[in-house]
Amino acid sequence: MGAFLPLLYFAKKQKIRNPFKMHYGIKEMMGVSSGAIALGTTAGVVSDSKKNARPKIKEGIFQFLNATIPLLTIPPISEFMQNSPKLNNIPCRIMGTAAGLFGGMVVAADIANRIVDPKDVEPDRKLNYKDALANIDDALGALVLTKFPFINKLPVEPVLPFIYAWCGYRAGQNN
Repeated sequence: MGAFLPLLYFAKKQKIRNPFKMHYGIKEMMGVSSGAIALGTTAGVVSDSKKNARPKIKEGIFQFLNATIPLLTIPPISEFMQNSPKLNNIPCRIMGTAAGLFGGMVVAADIANRIVDPKDVEPDRKLNYKDALANIDDALGALVLTKFPFINKLPVEPVLPFIYAWCGYRAGQNN
């Protein structure tokens, strides 16, 4: 539901009747993922005991930053690669995109840990394989944003809302 409301909003804004045929840019990706994470975190806090509220909010912050910061690295990297004659090829663009996503995940984790524990009292929340799997949305989104030729042949954009919904579910959990 958290992913669906922003999805409907952006589909209406694009004048598309079927929201699963929507075209994604950064605003759409961030809006749909943020809606899912906000609702997942809220549902997790409301449905669990009060003592678990703080860890769930922390996880929501972690998931939000992990969904947005890697995504924000893609346009500047893509533009740089496209403007560089030596780097404007598929292998380099894939490597640059992967480096941007991974670097964005590391930066997002660091920022999240600083926000939720500014005095560094608690152990830092580390990236794990579930986080990397959750970032499949960013990887797919990056492929859409970088306009790789083969991505048009794959039904990536209709799957994004479901991946964002899963990220929202993860945000309602705490590690």
